[in-house]
Amino acid sequence: MFLLPDQQLRRADRVMRQRLVPYVHETLSHCQLRAFRQ
Repeated sequence: MFLLPDQQLRRADRVMRQRLVPYVHETLSHCQLRAFRQ
């Protein structure tokens, strides 16, 4: 399967977002919990 560079970039961007977003949400919730406890 050969995609155009633009399509490859868009797909990579979508994959990165799918992987990063849950991680970022987890980290943010941890920080908020820590700030809330103190």
